[in-house]
Amino acid sequence: MSNTFQCTQCGLCCVGLNIPLSVNEALLWIARGNRVKILVEAIPWVTDQVLLSDSLKRKETITFTGISGTLAIRLQVTLVAYFSQACPHLNEHNRCGIYDERPMTCRVYPFELNPNRLLNPNNKLCPKEAWSLTDTSAQSIQQKNIQFSIIDAQTQSNINTIHQSNVNEVSIKQQLCVALGIRSCSLSNDGYLFHQVNQTQLLAHLQSLTTGSCSGDSLKDPHDQSWLIHSNSNATLQNLVDIGSHCEATHALSSGQEYIHFQ
Repeated sequence: MSNTFQCTQCGLCCVGLNIPLSVNEALLWIARGNRVKILVEAIPWVTDQVLLSDSLKRKETITFTGISGTLAIRLQVTLVAYFSQACPHLNEHNRCGIYDERPMTCRVYPFELNPNRLLNPNNKLCPKEAWSLTDTSAQSIQQKNIQFSIIDAQTQSNINTIHQSNVNEVSIKQQLCVALGIRSCSLSNDGYLFHQVNQTQLLAHLQSLTTGSCSGDSLKDPHDQSWLIHSNSNATLQNLVDIGSHCEATHALSSGQEYIHFQ
């Protein structure tokens, strides 16, 4: 029996989630009356370094430069669809009401977007019945290295499309943060800081940035304006202080901000 994944249409992957979106997908999501928030993550960065790691090279292509205190960082911005209950487009039969126009992230699940992160079915919401695996692949599950043995060509193409969108949209996302006055973030691999912004303003800025109707010069981000990094870990905050970062505990979050700490 070959290694396969077959969706059982259980609907578990469509409940209470945060879904990364491209800019165009975010425009469509908001236009449908749904909500989008903004995730901003900081990665401490050594400038002028020779990037030997494929993971770092990939990160560089989807981030922009910034500074937190005296610490050089790169910022990754993600537009995120969210809902606390079932997806607003999931019908009573656990079918997607916008299936042909669903976000790319939905098309890729349960596979990983990052090629350096290997698939482990035990960490997915899908029931065991969705996976049909040989004894060899069952052993591979324990080693977390089965993604490339079972991924199909269309899913791989979708993953590539998502990455290319992230590369192409870096400037738009940077200018969006400037337009909305977003200057705070989480530390990558420490937690997520979401900004819940006015949807009318978000839609207007996305539209103007994608159509070129706003002035790039008027939104130019001053490099010397420091980013504030949030964490609820005292150890992380102390480490950030030690390396010169402008940081703050999460109890000081502003209205409209949401923080999720990694365990």
